[in-house]
Amino acid sequence: MGLYEISIFLVTMYSLGVVLLIAVMRYFFVNSLMHELHWLLIVSYFCYWLAAVLMCVHWSRYLLDGTGNPGCEIFGRCFEVVGYLIFINSLLLIARGWTITTSKLSRKTENMFFTCVLVCIYVGLFFSDTLRDPADSTYLYDSWAGYLFIAMNLFLMITFLLLIRRTYIFEKRVIKRNFYRRFAFVYTLWFLQVPILVIISRSIPHYYRSKTLYGTERCFQLLAFMLIPMLQKPKNSFEVYSASDNYDARIPSVARQLRVQPMAIELPQSQVSGSLPGAPPPVNRNMTTNIEEANRRIVNLQQQLQQENISARNNDAPTTSRGEGIIES
Repeated sequence: MGLYEISIFLVTMYSLGVVLLIAVMRYFFVNSLMHELHWLLIVSYFCYWLAAVLMCVHWSRYLLDGTGNPGCEIFGRCFEVVGYLIFINSLLLIARGWTITTSKLSRKTENMFFTCVLVCIYVGLFFSDTLRDPADSTYLYDSWAGYLFIAMNLFLMITFLLLIRRTYIFEKRVIKRNFYRRFAFVYTLWFLQVPILVIISRSIPHYYRSKTLYGTERCFQLLAFMLIPMLQKPKNSFEVYSASDNYDARIPSVARQLRVQPMAIELPQSQVSGSLPGAPPPVNRNMTTNIEEANRRIVNLQQQLQQENISARNNDAPTTSRGEGIIES
């Protein structure tokens, strides 16, 4: 299978995915579960779909004249980069718990910094691929920009796991915790797929390496889009995506969440330096009384008091009736 056939397959699968996307959007609109985060994922999906269409046009032209359509190729890569950047930011926002656990977003500058670094790396990848000799069969990730992109991808994976761990500790609802656990497992594999594929590609002949990784990477990306609605059961969608019970506060760091601050309690003077005149005696801090024995004594005392009250009422009843008889006579 060549690049043109792979492009046709991707366009077909992305087009079929639009049907699933419309069904999910309709369900979310009916139940008022649509957030800004979902719109980001939708925009990313359509960027990848448009990139697949443009690359399909480029490779179809390439079959005819051997040069292809440079405009479609450049715009296809640009849309793919935009879709990737939006998708990465969406994953980091979910890991921060935005719109799922909390309605306030913390450390917005971090996402902006990661986005700028990724844009610079992609620009380096583009020029590295554009300026090389057309007869060179070296794959894109064999360049310095490719190695830098793999290192940045691993760094983003570590950041993603640290953020989702912080949100997981902060979240106390079981359904949302289960969602974060599944989300972390699935998209950690998504982050690892690029370095794993690059390592596997070393054993693939140079002629097939570009086509194999081109199709495999984009199929994994399509699968990453399809898995997001399936990470929770439909009956739990409202509990996961509903913003009505979100915390109206920024999520603190893990260290602050796990920190136990002692309470400042001022002890009475009777417990510090002996008893005051007319005050209760000081507390014996070396007391070794058995708690169960003390509870049994309290129960016995309460029963004795109840019996005394009952007997006192019985003794008062004849006296009262005798007094009433004297008054009537």
